[in-house]
Amino acid sequence: MARAAGKPAVCNTCTIQLVRIAYGRAPRFRLVREPLKAGMVAMGWLYRVDPREYNVPTESCHGCVRFTKLGLREKSGLFRWMNARINPIFDRILESIVTAAELEEAKRYAAKACPRS
Repeated sequence: MARAAGKPAVCNTCTIQLVRIAYGRAPRFRLVREPLKAGMVAMGWLYRVDPREYNVPTESCHGCVRFTKLGLREKSGLFRWMNARINPIFDRILESIVTAAELEEAKRYAAKACPRS
């Protein structure tokens, strides 16, 4: 259930959908994503990021690392610096596994789940 109050969720693409597809299609993708995810969660703990502060637009969004990432962007210059370098590479790897149609569907889903005001 979505929260009534809190920080707005900002999603351009449903990462959960794309990651599910990528894990099924290329299990080795876990070797790339899981260490990055663990690092984000650890940094979130260090910077006292509470992903529960964000409005969760859908039930399926619970547990998405996006909310930790949003909090880290707000609080950590080190994270912003690292993300600017790592995220484009991560996106290229992910987009080499999923199809263009799957990527577009994940974007449509995110736009519907997280409408802009």
